[in-house]
Amino acid sequence: KMMTSGAIAAMLSTILYGRRFFPYYVYNIIGGLDEEGKGAVYSFDPVGSYQRDTYKAGGSASAMLQPLLDNQIGFKNMEGV
Repeated sequence: KMMTSGAIAAMLSTILYGRRFFPYYVYNIIGGLDEEGKGAVYSFDPVGSYQRDTYKAGGSASAMLQPLLDNQIGFKNMEGV
């Protein structure tokens, strides 16, 4: 049976939480399809806490990409939309 994106996210969360006293210091992002065939993006902190997002940027370029995604995909800071 194929694993769902949510199951993979929960598994990664457990792995990261198991290393919470000596974490990997990475901020993971998982992308895939949910059970309904819609896009799913999960973002993690180094100790395994995660949330499902509509869009997410990470890494060294996230400071420049996240505002662009907020504007173009999230329609934040736009009037009349």
